[in-house]
Amino acid sequence: DIKTGEIECLYALTNPQSMIVGTNVNENRLLILMGSSPNTLIQTEEISITLEKETDDSPTSGDAALPFEDVEQSDWFYSAVEYVYQNHLMAGLSTGVFAPELPTSRAMLVQVLYNMENRPTVQGATAFADVNENDWYAAAVLWAYQHQLVAGITKDYFGAEQHITREQFAAILYRYAAYK
Repeated sequence: DIKTGEIECLYALTNPQSMIVGTNVNENRLLILMGSSPNTLIQTEEISITLEKETDDSPTSGDAALPFEDVEQSDWFYSAVEYVYQNHLMAGLSTGVFAPELPTSRAMLVQVLYNMENRPTVQGATAFADVNENDWYAAAVLWAYQHQLVAGITKDYFGAEQHITREQFAAILYRYAAYK
C-alpha cells in the first residue's frame, strides 16, 4: 500500500522540485517514491530500516523546526542553535526552552564537550562533593575530570552552576584540544 504523505521529512531530497509522494514499509524495507506531484514518479529509493518506537525528543531531520519557543528563524544565532541541537551537542534547558541569553555555566561547557565525544560510558565517582551522581551533568563532569580537562574551584568543589569565566573557558578548551 502506497499512501501519499505518510512520511514528510525522512529523506533529504537532492532535487528541490521533488517531494515524497509515497512510501511502502514491508519487512524492514522502506520504499520512497519521489516526484513533482503524487501522480508523477521521478525516482525511487529503497533503504533498510529498523522500526522502533521513538521515546525521546531528539531531532529527526535537518528541515524540522527547532522545538524552542525562544529561538526564532530570524534570530542571528538561529543556524548555530540549529547545528548544536541537530548534532546533539545542546538540548536546551527544558522542553521548549533554549535560553539563548543565559550565561554559560561550568557544567554546560563540560556537557557540550562530553556530548561531542558521544557521551562515553564513565565509571567511578568525582572528587567533587557538589556533584551528585543524579545531576544532569554528573557523567560529563566525571568524564572531564578523569581526562584532566577540568579541575575544581577547590579540591572538592566543582562549581557546576557557576558562570564560567573566560579564563576557565580558555583553560578547559586548551586541555580539550590537547586531549584530542
